[in-house]
Amino acid sequence: MNILVSCLSKSWGGMEMFVISSIKLLLKEGHTVILASIENSPIDKESRALDIKSLHFDSSPMSLKSMLIFKKTLQEKKIDLIHTHFSKDLWLIVPALKLSGLKTPLVMTKHIGSAIEKKDPLHNLIYKRLDCAIAISEVIRQNLLDTTILGEEKVALVHNFIDTAKFIKKDASQNLRKEFQVSPSSTVVGMVGRISPGKGHEDVIEAVRIIAEEKPDIKVVFVGASQENERQYEAGLKEKIRGYGLDEYFVFTGFRKDIPELLSFFDIFLFPSHAEAFGLSLLEAMATGLPNIVCYSDGVKDIALGDVTSLTYGRGDYKTLAGHIKKLLSDPELSSLLSKNSLERVRLFSPEIFQEKIEKLYGEILLKKKKPNK
Repeated sequence: MNILVSCLSKSWGGMEMFVISSIKLLLKEGHTVILASIENSPIDKESRALDIKSLHFDSSPMSLKSMLIFKKTLQEKKIDLIHTHFSKDLWLIVPALKLSGLKTPLVMTKHIGSAIEKKDPLHNLIYKRLDCAIAISEVIRQNLLDTTILGEEKVALVHNFIDTAKFIKKDASQNLRKEFQVSPSSTVVGMVGRISPGKGHEDVIEAVRIIAEEKPDIKVVFVGASQENERQYEAGLKEKIRGYGLDEYFVFTGFRKDIPELLSFFDIFLFPSHAEAFGLSLLEAMATGLPNIVCYSDGVKDIALGDVTSLTYGRGDYKTLAGHIKKLLSDPELSSLLSKNSLERVRLFSPEIFQEKIEKLYGEILLKKKKPNK
């Protein structure tokens, strides 16, 4: 199948990384893939490194010129199916399809929920052209139904995946303990995610403030960086830690690529995000076999099972979070049980299961498209 994948994003985060991973699976299945991206964007640079065929646009792709380029590509490359991962791309793709006169199937994966209703006449025209919208979690599925004209028959739930083989526990602890000056006896409590409001860093700081009264031998490691407009927020977190006199308990690593090694370095994993569409870093921690504590909301509910794979707490309830951390510090049997169950649960989010669902979905859409209208 000849597939045109689009992601006209200038950022580099979970969505963009997932697009590259999903393209790799399509190529592995023997499909031909062209990636529509903004020239010199992070996803474009990553795709070039992997020799993925590209269709480039400038930094402002929503123009008549871009529509004509897209139209020409559809006609010349004989595209069988278009799959966009960025809803804004629809404003380029749908008009280009209209100009071309082609009935090429159009699929969108929705990675992030919308806070506004999109049922005005213009949005209705755009979303009416979709053959299927894929939601990565139940909360995103419901969001699509609530905010667009799409009905149940056009919305499919297909969870994201991780390559579990990449996250088998490694022996990396000694070097990382040395790098971050963590003593051999300390329990390492880790979190992976962009340093951004809503990710739950404040919950962790407040929980440690409670735990610190008992002088525990722990080190909390925040893995991730803030974007330019979030620098002040990160500075505020560090100031709060200093104000509480908790400097000895925290490490900020900044952006890291060695996530599998870092997860192997952790003893306990925290996922305190208040409103996550899914939670790939949680899956990665579970694949490493880490006992974990999660803020039980939104997309996390599709992954974590309370008191089975994870200990759970509500948004902002740092007192319960503190209690859960103390429980794992003192109960190795519970930690072992959560670890075992997490390893079992994560098998449901494998690349093989994901691709099987995608192939089936593509097949059904193409078959439906070929049937004559009654």
